[in-house]
Amino acid sequence: MTPCDKIQAQLSAYLDQEIAAEQVREVTAHLAMCPPCAAAASAEKAIKTLVHDRARTYNAPPQLHARIRHELAYAHERSGFWQLVRELFELHPQPAFATLAVIVLAVSVLTYLGSNATAGLSDPIAYVANAHLEGNIICADCQLMMVTQTPCVHDAASHRLVLKCADGKLWNIVQSPQGRELLQAGEAARLVQTEGYLFPHVGYVQVTNFKVMQN
Repeated sequence: MTPCDKIQAQLSAYLDQEIAAEQVREVTAHLAMCPPCAAAASAEKAIKTLVHDRARTYNAPPQLHARIRHELAYAHERSGFWQLVRELFELHPQPAFATLAVIVLAVSVLTYLGSNATAGLSDPIAYVANAHLEGNIICADCQLMMVTQTPCVHDAASHRLVLKCADGKLWNIVQSPQGRELLQAGEAARLVQTEGYLFPHVGYVQVTNFKVMQN
């Protein structure tokens, strides 16, 4: 189980404040550094909020309870999501929207898991290992406001540093130990080279090594 799998399995209990303080600190710290897990947490929170705020209620028939629980028993691969579904069906009275949503989601997700069992997609976050980038460490906010000709008035302490490559792409830097060292060393550098893991779909790079080319 990867660190992200471990965190996502705790998201539902985390959002409901049902885990110990030490676990809360662990999950909170991970979400602050991992955009994909933060997005998963936001999605689970949105489902909970929607069900709580908008649903009409009625008592679900026993046959529906039995059918859904039977299906859930075979869905261990997505423990974090299915834990949320179980919680929804343990509410009394049952939210009508939750009943409909769970039926649709259960069928869709179970179909997806079955059709992709051998597709090698256990980790939806695509990355490139041993990727090399070259560019400058800049403040993303200053750069973007300069493009729109907006005066940059924020103080130096609030600069949001990123790596800007020659093609204009801005890469957020994962706050690993090497990433923090790069930001400190590259803040005054004209050009740096990095090596590490590239997450192109979310615009992040996790630096494992770097070299200051020009001062």
